[in-house]
Amino acid sequence: MAEALDLMRGFVCGTISGWAQVFVMQPFEIIKVRLVNQSLFNPEYNGIIHCFQRILKEEGLKSFYKGKIFYNPGTLSPLLGYGIQGSLAFGSNELFKELIKFIDRKTAT
Repeated sequence: MAEALDLMRGFVCGTISGWAQVFVMQPFEIIKVRLVNQSLFNPEYNGIIHCFQRILKEEGLKSFYKGKIFYNPGTLSPLLGYGIQGSLAFGSNELFKELIKFIDRKTAT
């Protein structure tokens, strides 16, 4: 029973960590895309901090999460994708830990 709870905890924690990754990294992705796509000869932003400040001042905090939840609830693919990825990573880690314990018990006897 405890093994099943550990496995379930691994999947749930992995999902939550994937979601946290999206919410933490999304502003950096927005800044990266804006900096990469600006004109080389007439740049709109002077650097990372300037880009962050202008987006925050001109468009507000919600602009860092466009297409995630605030503007269009239908486009939750990064949340789903990273949630599944984290879930599989943490869940399979717990699964293989239990498998190794099982194999160790069988070979010890």
